[in-house]
Amino acid sequence: MVSRSPLVPTTLCPDRTTYLSPQELIFRSLKFQGTERFSLQALINASYMTTDGKHGIISVDAIQGNGNDNFGLSSQLEDLCSKYEATDLIPDYENSRSGFSGVINLRSPVAGTYTMNMNIDTTDGDNLGGFYFRYNTSWMINSATTIDAIKTAFDAL
Repeated sequence: MVSRSPLVPTTLCPDRTTYLSPQELIFRSLKFQGTERFSLQALINASYMTTDGKHGIISVDAIQGNGNDNFGLSSQLEDLCSKYEATDLIPDYENSRSGFSGVINLRSPVAGTYTMNMNIDTTDGDNLGGFYFRYNTSWMINSATTIDAIKTAFDAL
């Protein structure tokens, strides 16, 4: 998945495609009735910036090669991603804990009282709108770029 438009001015584009982040879980919070909030999560394999300033994301779907007859099998990476249909109940983790009480599994969430109001499959990059990415990165720009051009580009942001 690659953005339609550049995210940075041409002057500040990397001189080669640059990876911005390694594999990471990303999140998005949804608001339901009143103040109730629910978090969706997705896994991205990597994100990158192209030489024309566009942002790219490699989704779980792309890692698994879904849609390709030779690599169309799903993996356990799917378990890390939120997948809901509009009629699914949202799990309630409020009273969920990490341990066991005798034979009772306290780690298991219970079905919630709220119904998901949309279909979403975060293994597909087309469903990653509104998710938060963390970047701590840098890249090389064209060495012929003057400091004045760089300042002007930053001022235009």
